[in-house]
Amino acid sequence: MPTTKAKKITIGAVTYFLVFGGAGAGLIDRDRDDKCRGSQRWDVKVASDEAAEEIVQKARVITLEELIAYRTDTIPKGNARSYSERFIYTIKNIFITHAILENDNDIHLVIEDGNKNTLIAEIPDIDCEITKDSRFAKRIATARKTFVRYQDTYDKYRFDITGVFFKDKPHGQTGRAPNNVELHPVISLTKVEKIQPQ
Repeated sequence: MPTTKAKKITIGAVTYFLVFGGAGAGLIDRDRDDKCRGSQRWDVKVASDEAAEEIVQKARVITLEELIAYRTDTIPKGNARSYSERFIYTIKNIFITHAILENDNDIHLVIEDGNKNTLIAEIPDIDCEITKDSRFAKRIATARKTFVRYQDTYDKYRFDITGVFFKDKPHGQTGRAPNNVELHPVISLTKVEKIQPQ
């Protein structure tokens, strides 16, 4: 007899197929200049700021629903890192519904939990100079390679994803969470299982 967790995963897979089935995967290319980095709090976004040394290394496992309900700090001025941005979170068994190569060379992922809750997770470009200085440079590089391996088939799988908590400003982002929380940078992406059509 299926466990409650197994039932939830099955229901989530059915919902995913009803909402996103047939959409097709593939990396959407919005990069128009082949230049690295954006403009605001970029050191914090890639964890190359001095305060990145204060990030707690052990990831906390959390649901996507819990993370998007999290009451966050206000966004610091300048290049400061907030208290909330000193933590790493892992969300298990998520779907990737959109993947966009942004103009700053980040791969912008929209992740979804099967219950229509979405969150942005971004994998920086390790070839960008600022990202090479990241505390998590090697892990970012590995996560990006993993995504590239599945960039044409990501809609066929579930993943576990781990990243540093980041609070962004709303600016029309695809898949934005209600509280503007992101996982940025993503430091681990692991394929869990193939989604079985219902």
